[in-house]
Amino acid sequence: MNEAARDGAAGEAKDSPPETRTSNAVLTEDVRKLVLRLGLPVMIGFVFATLLSMADRFFVSLLPAGETALAAVGCAFALDLIVIALGSGLSQGTASSVARQIGAGHYDRARRAGAQALLIALLLAVLLAAGSFLAAPLMGLIAATPQVHVAATEYATVMMLGAAGWLAISAFSGILRGEGDTKTPMKANLLAIVLNLILNPLFIFDFGLGLGVFGAALATVVARMLAAALLLLHLTRSSKTSLGRGVFLLRVNGPLVRDILKVSLPSSCVTLFAAVNLLVVLWLLGDIAGEVGQAAFLIGYLFDQFAFLPVIGLAVGLTTVVGQNHGAGLYARERAAIRWCATYAVAICLGWLIVYLVAAPWLVGIYTTGEVPAAVHSTATEFLRINAFSLPFIAVMATVSATFSGRGRGMPGLLLQALRMFGIGLPLFFALQPWGLPWFWLALPISALLGAAVSVLWLRATLAADPREMAAEEMAEEDAGLSPAADEPAQDERTASGRLLLPSTELPHRTV
Repeated sequence: MNEAARDGAAGEAKDSPPETRTSNAVLTEDVRKLVLRLGLPVMIGFVFATLLSMADRFFVSLLPAGETALAAVGCAFALDLIVIALGSGLSQGTASSVARQIGAGHYDRARRAGAQALLIALLLAVLLAAGSFLAAPLMGLIAATPQVHVAATEYATVMMLGAAGWLAISAFSGILRGEGDTKTPMKANLLAIVLNLILNPLFIFDFGLGLGVFGAALATVVARMLAAALLLLHLTRSSKTSLGRGVFLLRVNGPLVRDILKVSLPSSCVTLFAAVNLLVVLWLLGDIAGEVGQAAFLIGYLFDQFAFLPVIGLAVGLTTVVGQNHGAGLYARERAAIRWCATYAVAICLGWLIVYLVAAPWLVGIYTTGEVPAAVHSTATEFLRINAFSLPFIAVMATVSATFSGRGRGMPGLLLQALRMFGIGLPLFFALQPWGLPWFWLALPISALLGAAVSVLWLRATLAADPREMAAEEMAEEDAGLSPAADEPAQDERTASGRLLLPSTELPHRTV
C-alpha cells in the first residue's frame, strides 16, 4: 500500500488527541470570547508585520531623495505582495486543513498536513528566487521615472530572493493557528519588527552600511528569516504543541497537499489579484498625477491596510473556529461564531472610518516631511478620507471568505474578490478617471459596497441549502452555541477522556 493510501486509511479512524490546551477549547469555549481570543493575537501579529513595512517606508523617506525612495518601495511592494500572497494563502490553507483534521479527530493527519505545508513553502521559495530576474521589466512598467525604476528593482529583487523566510513563517503559523495557538505567531512577528527597526537604519544610512533602498529590503529579509527560525524552534521543542513532531515528515502526500491547496490557491489568488489591481491603479495614476499621485496613493494605501489588520486577525481566528466546529458537526456554534466575527469586524472598521475622517492630515504628515512635496500630503489626505468608507464593507467580505475557507472552500472567496476588484472596481477606475482624482478614488467604496452585498447573499444561500444549517440557524437565534454547555454532546457521545466521538461518515474533507 502506498503512502497516500496508508494515510487515507488511517484518516478514517480517530487517533489519540495530543496533550495540548488548545484543540478542545475551540469546540467548547464561549464563541463570543473564542473569536476574540484567537483573533486578538493574530491582529497584533499582523500589526507588527505591517509596522515592518511602515518602518521601511519611514526610514527611506528620510533619504535625500525621499519622494523617489517612497515611490520605489511602494512600486516594489506590488511584487512583494505576490510573496505575501503566496505565504498568506499557504497559511490559510494549512490552518484550515489542520483545524478540520483536529475537529474530526484525525490528529496524525493534522501532523502530516503540517509537513506538506513545509514542502509547499520550500517549493515556492525556489520558484520565487528563480523568478527574481523579472523584477526589472515589471518595475519598468509602473515606475514613473528612471530613478524610481532602479530603486524599485533593487528592493523587489531582494524580497523575491529572500522569500523563504516569509513562506516558512506562513507554513509554521498555519500549523499553530489550525491547532488553536495564535499567540506564538504573534511573538514571532514581534521579534521581526524589533529586529527590523534595529537593522533598517544600520543598513540604509551612511553611518552604517549606507545601502539605501536596497538596505531596507535586506533588513526585512533578515528579520523574517530569524522570526521563521523562532517558530521552527517552538514547533520542534515546545511541550505546548505535538504537531511539530511531524513537520519533518517531508514525503509528498497527495490527498493532504490537495486539501491544503484547495484553500491556499484561491486565497493566494485573492492577494495576487490585489497585486494586479494595485499595478493597474499605479499605472493609471502615473498618467493622471505622475510620481506625486503614486506616492500619495501608496501612503494612503498603507494606512488603509493598517486599519484592516484587526479584521484580518478576526478572519484568521474565524477560520480555525469554523474549521474545527464544522468538522465536528457543531453547526450552531459555527453560525454564532460567524455572526460575532462580523459584528466585531464591522464595529472596528466604523471606528477607523471616524479616525481617518478626523485625523487624516496628521497621519499622512508622518510620511510627508522633509523632501516630500506638499502636493503629496494633500492628495494622500483626500484619498485616505474617501477610501475609509470602503472598510466596513470589506470587513463583511472578509468574514464571508473566512467562513468558506474554514469549511475547506477557497473558491467562493476568490470569486467574490475578483468580482469586487475586476468586475466592478477596474471598470469604475477607467470610467471615473477623466473626472479627476476625487472621483477616481470613489471607485473603491462603491465596489466594496456591491461586493459585500453579493457576499452576504452567497453565504446565506449556502447555509440555507443544508437542513443541518437551518437547524443551526434556529439554535443560533436562541443564543445556542455561545457557552460551553450549549453544544456539548451527551456523556454517552464522548469517550472517557472527553474527546468527541464522531461518526465515521464525518470526514474532514467534507464541504457544504
